Amino acid sequence: MKNVFFYDTNIGNIAIADNNSAITNICFAQEMDASGFRLWETELINKASKEIIEYLSGERKEFDFPILMEGTDFQKSVWEELRRIPYGSTSNYKEIAKKINKPNSFRAVGRAVSMNPLLFIIPCHRVILSDGSIGKYIGGTDIKKELLYMEGMVF
Repeated sequence: MKNVFFYDTNIGNIAIADNNSAITNICFAQEMDASGFRLWETELINKASKEIIEYLSGERKEFDFPILMEGTDFQKSVWEELRRIPYGSTSNYKEIAKKINKPNSFRAVGRAVSMNPLLFIIPCHRVILSDGSIGKYIGGTDIKKELLYMEGMVF
């Protein structure tokens, strides 16, 4: 059984879940269907929460806790590519599609980005549109702008 716990942060309430050995989900609380989860703050969830809060306050750029990406092979390839986008940088759907050797799959890349189970760790907020505009974000464009600004970018 997975565990989940909720935290208030400077960008809203987030949920963090684990399977007792790796973090499996990080999302905004309103996006979390906690049915089937045990409400329990494990040591791993607590460690992840501290690192995420440090990241959101600008004190951390990388994370040190284990994660498990649960999804299709295609989704995992997209998410791995997102993890390669450096702190303070952006990419777009077309660039990501090319990097995973699926140059015509930018719409599918967009769907995979929107299914990201590990916000901040898989930095989907760093994906913008090809024309340079900010695009959508599950937490809303204001939060996306705030995250990008925190990383040194202005939109």
